Amino acid sequence: MVGKESLIPKDLTYRQQRERYDYLTHKNGFHKLHGLRHAYAQRRYEVITNEMTKGYGWKPPIAGGPTPSQLNAYEKHIDYQARLMISQELGHSRVEIIRSYCG
Repeated sequence: MVGKESLIPKDLTYRQQRERYDYLTHKNGFHKLHGLRHAYAQRRYEVITNEMTKGYGWKPPIAGGPTPSQLNAYEKHIDYQARLMISQELGHSRVEIIRSYCG
C-alpha cells in the first residue's frame, strides 16, 4: 500500500513545513501554489468518476457536485474509490484529507 508516511518531516509541524514550502517557492518566483493541488484533485475526481461510470461521473461537492447524502450506495463506492486514488496520488496516507480538496 502506498502512503504510510507523511510528506512532512518528523521534526516539523504542518505549519512549519508549509512556511518552508511557501518561502522556497516564493524565493524562486512562484506564489500560492498549493491551490494547484486543489484544482488537480477536483479535476481528477471528475475524471475518475467519469471513467468508473463510463461517462456518467460528477464533479466533487466543493465544485457543485452532489453531496455524500445525495449519492446512492453505488455512487458512494465510486466516490470512495476516487478519493482513495487521489489521496495516493497526492501522497497522503488518509482518504479523509481529500475532504479539504474536494468537499
